[in-house]
Amino acid sequence: MQWVRFAIVVLATAFIQGSSIPQWIALTRFDISPDFLLILLVYFAIFCEGPTAIIASFTLGLAADLTYHTLGPYLLSFGLCGSLLHILRTVVTVRRTLHTLAAVFLTGLAMGIMAKIIIYFRGGSEMYTLIKIFGISVYSAMLSPYIFAGLGMLSSWLGIKRHRN
Repeated sequence: MQWVRFAIVVLATAFIQGSSIPQWIALTRFDISPDFLLILLVYFAIFCEGPTAIIASFTLGLAADLTYHTLGPYLLSFGLCGSLLHILRTVVTVRRTLHTLAAVFLTGLAMGIMAKIIIYFRGGSEMYTLIKIFGISVYSAMLSPYIFAGLGMLSSWLGIKRHRN
């Protein structure tokens, strides 16, 4: 993995996530927009090897914490969900578009609920309702094949050997 290039991609994605761009494509009155950092998390957890995937997961969690102006809940939830997804990729292969959709959707649900629980126990205000977590997961899953295609073109630039187990 080319870590400087990875940092550029993560910073650009965090900037997009924190800007008003997701609000332009938001759906419904619940203001449901895609989580681009979640899509990156699933991509790197599936296609990176060993410790690289885990480091990428925790780095994306830190970027999400900085984007959402909290510190801790997204770092832990992204890191744990990304690590678990990386371990599970040896059991379940993500080869088809439907598998990609399911991976992003289920990871989004798990990550969102885990972050919500951590925020609740910290005594903070609730960031998202369960309906919004579900909507964000569905919307992110629907966009994921297109973003995966773009990241697939960048994979050699990022130094990722696209091995699928």
